[in-house]
Amino acid sequence: MKIRPAEKFDVPAIARIGASAFAQEPIYAHFFPLHALYPQDFHRFFLDDAAKALLSPGKVVMVVELEESDALESDTDFQGMQKERRVVAFATFVRSTVRWKAKIEITELRRLLLFFRGIWASITAPNRAISRPTIENYYNQASAVNSRYLQLSRSRIEFRTLAVDPAYQRRGFGEKLVEWCGIRAWEEDVPVFGDASTKGLPLYLRNGCEDIRRIILPKQIVNPGDGIESIELDGMEVVVLRWKA
Repeated sequence: MKIRPAEKFDVPAIARIGASAFAQEPIYAHFFPLHALYPQDFHRFFLDDAAKALLSPGKVVMVVELEESDALESDTDFQGMQKERRVVAFATFVRSTVRWKAKIEITELRRLLLFFRGIWASITAPNRAISRPTIENYYNQASAVNSRYLQLSRSRIEFRTLAVDPAYQRRGFGEKLVEWCGIRAWEEDVPVFGDASTKGLPLYLRNGCEDIRRIILPKQIVNPGDGIESIELDGMEVVVLRWKA
């Protein structure tokens, strides 16, 4: 496998992986309570999020690209496999107080164009799957937890997202991305903060992360309207993790 910084042409693969990996994830059910009704909007979120991350100072997206030795038996024509299909996992990180150098040349104009495109899309084609207040509340809670562990310096790495294509899970690709983050944290002598689903928690604990607190996602009852039955989501706790360099 090859771990490398994401490029602009990786955005469709990142969106495909995120939408498929998180479709059954309870945390994302709270973030996107109507994702089953509007799967195209759910997918579009990952497209937009990846595009913004690649143009945001301090954010880095790493991807895992298959090499021939990693291919599944079903990947009979690896050489003919589209490059987009060879990307099978990604992780997103935010480096606070120090801006990691972006792989892509960033210009203020490109950021402005993306910003105004987002505003226009929110007016003409708002994302129907998302619950923005839930996401905002979630990250406010996470920030409050993290701040308790930041004393003299607020320098840190935030491990925002880790996703592996369901067809390639349990083959060590996610573990390699976690290890990549750990090496960067050790080299820069900063802590890492993140969160984990029940499914992903053992991976993080195995790699030295410490369970420090819980984020509470309250029970939700969402009424989609148009005669569609209400969606009820039970409240849940999400583990907040710290990884000391």
